[in-house]
Amino acid sequence: MNSVIPRLAKSIGLWGVLIFFVVLLTLVFSFMGTLICATLAGMMMGAVKVGRRLVVAVSLLLPAIVFVVLHLTKAELQERQIGLVSLLCFGGFWFMYAGAGFLIAAEQRQSLPSSSSAETAAVLPRALRELSLDELNGTWLSHAGPNEGSRVLEIKNGKLVLSVLKSGGELVPIAERGLTK
Repeated sequence: MNSVIPRLAKSIGLWGVLIFFVVLLTLVFSFMGTLICATLAGMMMGAVKVGRRLVVAVSLLLPAIVFVVLHLTKAELQERQIGLVSLLCFGGFWFMYAGAGFLIAAEQRQSLPSSSSAETAAVLPRALRELSLDELNGTWLSHAGPNEGSRVLEIKNGKLVLSVLKSGGELVPIAERGLTK
């Protein structure tokens, strides 16, 4: 029960801040502030994975705010125009949400860096299967920046040793761990 109250307060506070800034932008920039908030929120939410309930709630909240603010301020718009602005806000959110989601998905589907297709086909199945400990046995070198030594990872007989290769050629162990097969 104790953890529910702070989480609820935080959630209410975050929604309050969101509503405050959207109302503020709507009052300062007329309905254009809310339209900008809606499209920006749609783009950001489409680019990251958030819960569907949150996405639907924000997509409904923004048009509701512009609708209420335009009614309360007695804007020089007809009822139909206020409804159209709210619908435009809703549509702008979902257009940007879908567009950002599509672009992210398209980037993730891109193939490996340019190499011959036979080479890519040979590498891809091997990368997707699980490697055994025996296949990883050996010495692995990672080149670090100019101010750091290179890192060396040795895997032998079920034992992992991480070391740093100093500029003088000295190998300094940092960590060691036994591995299970």
